[in-house]
Amino acid sequence: MKTLKIVSMIAAVGAVVFFWNDIRAGVNNLASNNNIQMSAAASGAKNEPASGAVSVKQVWKLPEELLEISGLSVIDNERFACVQDEMGTVYIYNTNTSTVEKKIPFANPGDFEGIAVVDKTIWVVRADGLLFELDTDKKDIVAKEHKTSLTAKHNVEGLCYDEANQRLLLASKDGDPGDSGTKGIYAFDLAQKKFIAEPVYNIRMSSDAAGGEKKKSKKQGVKPSAIAVHPGSGELYIT
Repeated sequence: MKTLKIVSMIAAVGAVVFFWNDIRAGVNNLASNNNIQMSAAASGAKNEPASGAVSVKQVWKLPEELLEISGLSVIDNERFACVQDEMGTVYIYNTNTSTVEKKIPFANPGDFEGIAVVDKTIWVVRADGLLFELDTDKKDIVAKEHKTSLTAKHNVEGLCYDEANQRLLLASKDGDPGDSGTKGIYAFDLAQKKFIAEPVYNIRMSSDAAGGEKKKSKKQGVKPSAIAVHPGSGELYIT
């Protein structure tokens, strides 16, 4: 049984904040049999106060060219990779020097939303579900494109690496066209370089089981914009 944490996101434009958070604090969302029930608290009806276990360690003010980061993934203890919305470039930021140490152009401008680092490979997803694979071991990096069955109507915004299952997870903000009851979390198999058509998790959008008024509209429920797997517990977090 896996625990899914659906949490509120506090966006800091133009800055990156590293913090520590007690993962056991406060959210009652449970993923069982690959089905996720959205609680009333996660539906957006009420913003809960931040956990007292959260403490800011350090803040980095990013350069103007990174004022609208849409995705970020840690490379090592000193660096992270990020994508700027609408720019087909991966930026490598060094926290020791507080500078962008490398830029990797990979595509024409587009709606790039998520990024994941897997060893020496960087993956980027566009909102229409197209995946870009960048092998950073090569001197001349040319992106490989991988199509999925997702479209711009899904509005894919979340991408992360699921190490235990050797796959990428993709979260759609607007859900599945024609299905007002669920939003899917999809997988891309890294060994076979293959997209799995059926969602590996389903977020059920009604909140009746949590004691709230039943909601069937995806517009009233959670709209995933980021996804991550906790490296220790394996818990899946969505914002």
